[in-house]
Amino acid sequence: MSASFSTMPGTGSLGFRPLGPGFAAEITGFDVAAQASAATAEALRAAYRQHQVLVLRGQVVSPEQQQRFGEIFGTTEIREYNKVKPKDGYSSHVSNVLPDGVFGQGELRLHMDQLFFPEPLAALMLYAIEVPSEGGDTLFCDTSQVLAAMPAALRDRISGLTARTGRHYDAETAQRYNVSIAPETIVHNDHKLVWREPETGRQALWIGRRELTRMVHGLAEDEAQALLDQVRACINASPALYRHKWRPHDLVLWNNRTLQHAREPFDNSQPRTLRRTALMARAA
Repeated sequence: MSASFSTMPGTGSLGFRPLGPGFAAEITGFDVAAQASAATAEALRAAYRQHQVLVLRGQVVSPEQQQRFGEIFGTTEIREYNKVKPKDGYSSHVSNVLPDGVFGQGELRLHMDQLFFPEPLAALMLYAIEVPSEGGDTLFCDTSQVLAAMPAALRDRISGLTARTGRHYDAETAQRYNVSIAPETIVHNDHKLVWREPETGRQALWIGRRELTRMVHGLAEDEAQALLDQVRACINASPALYRHKWRPHDLVLWNNRTLQHAREPFDNSQPRTLRRTALMARAA
């Protein structure tokens, strides 16, 4: 199954192939290393708004070219509290072998990035430099589909509730992730559990992992945790998943505000390095 943007002037052979259940698409006929025309950039943004995950295979991309591609969708920004400063100001590495690699080891459960800031990241992009022979797949879950399929009573209960997410890793986790836990890096912010995307009207669930989102305003701690666990159970059981099996030179961009992502286990003795670009929303 495929479709094409070729009816739009200036887009050439740009097309897409759906990959997941109602979201995720592979972009074809586009070279990330090339300069996108205005029409192509707008077609890519339209595809991103529709599909939420864009996959480009077989790309040979420099850090500068990756940044340029990312700026079609937003502004690049590094907000992680890394122990080792990235080599440039617009990309970092998810790696278990590089000195500046962060979050490179082990399994990661479904989550969205930087919910502990007032404005979470709009989008994330990873470019595969080196990947293990098996394992380490990235899973994406469409929380708008989770919300739509959720029992009505639970959906009604969480509507309007505000939860608090904090950045408070313990020493062992910070060591594994290669990030700082200095006092100034311990931050938290409050967000509605159900968030509406301005551009599309799509609703999404804004909830972090159990150790990070632990408080709901107006609820006792035990009641809050029980409610949050019910929401997480809906996410974890959802069939609205796209699994990405990495190959070298894959480039994957996704909507961090509507999707949750996870990493499956892999043999940590095998190198795994992906170049990471974090994006904030484009100015209106």
